[in-house]
Amino acid sequence: MKKINILLLSLLFLLLGCGTSSDPIDVDYGSDYLIIVTQDRPSVVGNTLRVVVFYNGCEPNHEFEVNTLEGDNNEYEVWLRKITPNQDCELSFEESREFELPAETNQSRIRFSAPNFEGILREI
Repeated sequence: MKKINILLLSLLFLLLGCGTSSDPIDVDYGSDYLIIVTQDRPSVVGNTLRVVVFYNGCEPNHEFEVNTLEGDNNEYEVWLRKITPNQDCELSFEESREFELPAETNQSRIRFSAPNFEGILREI
């Protein structure tokens, strides 16, 4: 009986130590920004990510890059990284932006995350 308990306990530790595709990933969002949620954004239309970004700075049109990470079960994690550094100005900008996703994400489930948002933008 003692051997069975040890075996079951070992199996439990092994199962608890295994990750799943639903585990949160540690992403680098870059400089400070937020996603504004509207009736139709954020969204994925075709292979285009459509978002409204909000950030502070001295001038508009800050640079962003789209990042993707393939997960299990035909799912991609997608996030934006703000390249332009934070600027010490009191202006705020809210901009509609569109980003082309890589072709391999075309028939995949899309999970989008941002500093203030996380959600599924496309189911398959």
